Formats: sequence, C-alpha cells, structure tokens
Amino acid sequence: HMAFYIKKPHILDSNKDMYYEGNRQWSDDPTNKKDYADADAANAEMVNPDGKNGGWTGAQVLSE
Repeated sequence: HMAFYIKKPHILDSNKDMYYEGNRQWSDDPTNKKDYADADAANAEMVNPDGKNGGWTGAQVLSE
C-alpha cells in the first residue's frame, strides 16, 4: 500500500519542508500529514481554478 502526500518548501527556512495536513493547514511535522490513496487524489487537492488557492506554490506530490 503506497501512500501519497503533499509537501512544499518552507517559505522562511529553505532547510525545512512543510507537509499538508488537510483543511488548508500545513506543518513542518510530517507526523500528521494527510495521506492520499493515489497521486490523482493528491493532485486534485491542489487544483487552483480561481487563483485564490495560492498556498500550493512549490508543492509536490510524493509517495512513501
């Protein structure tokens, strides 16, 4: 079972990564990161049709 998750670089500290926890929340602690069943589900979370969902800059979908 592969889990997918979303991470992005920390804006203020490039040595840190931020992990998406769901509900527009990010944390530098991977413990509570949101897991997705597949890459499509994770990518769907990052859809930004109206340009207002700007928190995804630099985010990428990874698997573990």
